[in-house]
Amino acid sequence: MDLPAVTAPDVDARRAAVARYAELAVADGALGRLAELGVWLAAAQGVCPPRPPARPRVVVIAADHGIAAAGVSA
Repeated sequence: MDLPAVTAPDVDARRAAVARYAELAVADGALGRLAELGVWLAAAQGVCPPRPPARPRVVVIAADHGIAAAGVSA
């Protein structure tokens, strides 16, 4: 299976997204991680503002198996 090359994040799109968020009429930090996600998405897509994801997904992984409490793993 041939996969396409992964390009580096676009520095100019990232800068534009950071500047765009700085212009919003919201308090610093009010958007929390959402602002970081928007900046990352703009850099990954190479455009600001970023396009909405076509097929967004969320994956949640959690475990509590007691191994860390036993000192076996970090």
